[in-house]
Amino acid sequence: WPLAWYPSHNTAKRLVAERLRHQSEERLRRAVADAPVPIVIHDDAERILHASQGWVDLSGYTQDQAPTMSAWIASVRAEPTDAAMTTLRGLVAGGDQPRTGESPIRTRNGVVRIWDFSTTPLGTMGAERRAFVTMAIDVTERKQAEADLRRMNEGLEQRIADRTAELTRVNDALKRQSEQLREQ
Repeated sequence: WPLAWYPSHNTAKRLVAERLRHQSEERLRRAVADAPVPIVIHDDAERILHASQGWVDLSGYTQDQAPTMSAWIASVRAEPTDAAMTTLRGLVAGGDQPRTGESPIRTRNGVVRIWDFSTTPLGTMGAERRAFVTMAIDVTERKQAEADLRRMNEGLEQRIADRTAELTRVNDALKRQSEQLREQ
């Protein structure tokens, strides 16, 4: 009798564990799918497993239009250089360590945005495939504000240099006049 009970007990435990794993995966899928920020889960074969609504809304590409990271990168590459492609691929590539970095992307409607990417390994999934989560933050406005601030600072520095030179000339002229008056 105990031997007959043991396999069914193991089967029941396995079924419960599978159901719990499935529920956990479903919660993660829903959390990613509904996220307003760009998030994508992909595997080491570059297949996009889940893409957030934020990823779709901000890049303009659905999972059907770009089912792999390679297809997505080819669609959004803002610069037609191999270096730009290599940089973007490196940011979303698999690996043991998280990767971060910025890259320009061209959205489906043609607007160039700058995204700050972060890719983190999630671990191994079935059939020894590794999964990764790649998230992005659109930093276009921040980059524009930084560039505007740099330009304003450069302009301000030039105006200060011009004003200092002007004041130096006036001061030198006043010194000469003062010396002339003393001599008289």
